[in-house]
Amino acid sequence: MSLVRRVGQSLKKNIHLATSFYHSIAVNPISKHASDTSVSDMTANSAISDIILPNLAISYHILCCAEPPEMVIATIDAICAIKTDADEIIILDNNHQQRELYQPVADYCASLDEKRVRFFHYDRIPNHKAGALNVSLSLTDATCSHILVVDSDYQLLPYARDCLQKAVAEFPNRALWQFPQAYRHTRCKPIVTAELNHYFVKRLAHPLHKSHSLSTGTLALLKRQALEAIGGWQIDSLTEDAQTAITLHEAGFSTCYIHKVIGQGELPLTVPSWFTQRRRWMYGNAQTVTQKQLGWQVVQAGWGVINDKTTLEDFQQSYSQWVQLTTWLNATAPALALQAV
Repeated sequence: MSLVRRVGQSLKKNIHLATSFYHSIAVNPISKHASDTSVSDMTANSAISDIILPNLAISYHILCCAEPPEMVIATIDAICAIKTDADEIIILDNNHQQRELYQPVADYCASLDEKRVRFFHYDRIPNHKAGALNVSLSLTDATCSHILVVDSDYQLLPYARDCLQKAVAEFPNRALWQFPQAYRHTRCKPIVTAELNHYFVKRLAHPLHKSHSLSTGTLALLKRQALEAIGGWQIDSLTEDAQTAITLHEAGFSTCYIHKVIGQGELPLTVPSWFTQRRRWMYGNAQTVTQKQLGWQVVQAGWGVINDKTTLEDFQQSYSQWVQLTTWLNATAPALALQAV
């Protein structure tokens, strides 16, 4: 079979997966997806009679850097619509000095004081996004047990709070629960949508990663105590989300992926915006692979299993992390430019 035909078949398959994924959102946003056979069917309407739902107190962390005020306010409103009285929202605007962009958000948050919405602005925070996340962590109210990271363009869906609580109830021994990234306005760019969705549909939902899922940043729910136990967000990589999840694994914590869409963000629709996003992901993941020596870890763990010196679980963890950090190399990416221009 020619290379062109193989690439064409891969594109067709990924587009079909993405179309099915987003069609399921439109028909039943919290239904179980056909590609997910490993994650239990946790829906907002299903009764979990044998599980006691925990009393979560969630701190929603929104990071901004010179974002359009109306977009950030829409994100805040979506959270306010579902949060409980025990929850709080922290908006951390950082690394710019454009008052005309952050002051409208600050004023709006001030009008929501009774809803526990707090706004902070810092002209300069070092260590990229990880530094800002750690500042947010230090500002978190002592009563909050969990943290949900929400990108400034993401709007949580009406049933999101219920899904968060049920995820913790169903997988109580996890330190991190990662939900998929999803996007609005996907019909105009099916190939872009397929490429973005490939990681979640084809990789993260795989049973191999059931206890070793890496974080993809936004819509990651973390147990605050576990995050603080490892010293907060890891600052040695541009993809602080994935590196933090690996550090959690090294400290003995487990993580998981919940294949339920709970929020939607803005889809990168241009080649420059896509390359900016992917450059950060690829460079950050390469940093993590190098710093953690994951390739060598896989070899060592595999050889150790053969010689009965390490367990199969050790090999699975190393291999799972390696696979997740390198899955941005897929057949859809070369064709993205054709769709995005």
